[in-house]
Amino acid sequence: MSGKIVLLSLIIGLFACQNQAELDKKLEDSKQKQILDIHDQLMSKMDKLETVKEKLKNTHFASNPHFKDNLKDTLIVYNTFQEAYKMLDSGNNSMMNWMQGFKMDYKGKTHEETMNYLNKQFIQVKAIDSMVSDGIKKADALLSVPK
Repeated sequence: MSGKIVLLSLIIGLFACQNQAELDKKLEDSKQKQILDIHDQLMSKMDKLETVKEKLKNTHFASNPHFKDNLKDTLIVYNTFQEAYKMLDSGNNSMMNWMQGFKMDYKGKTHEETMNYLNKQFIQVKAIDSMVSDGIKKADALLSVPK
């Protein structure tokens, strides 16, 4: 009788472990999908980023409505354009660096290690998405002032 109980306990334990492994895998897959979804959204913004970045770079202050008559105001406007350009450039560089460093192979890692890695990657890609979105908004606002 006790042999049957031990065998039954082993079978139940085996199923519990298998179910936990399946649950762990689902959690990992879900977090990875969230990361890749943000990546895909970011990629769709890259053309817009490059377009507004180029427009900022080619802005001629003499023909731009932001141009002011005195040097101090002109420098403030110029610096604002430069900040927007740098934000876009930084967002683009951050995205490229993140993509090169992102690894989708978790073999040899525990579930906890994998989830820690994925959570850090999620935070990083969300920050890059915010940087790119904010940069595009700032650039659009600067470029769309009526003349």
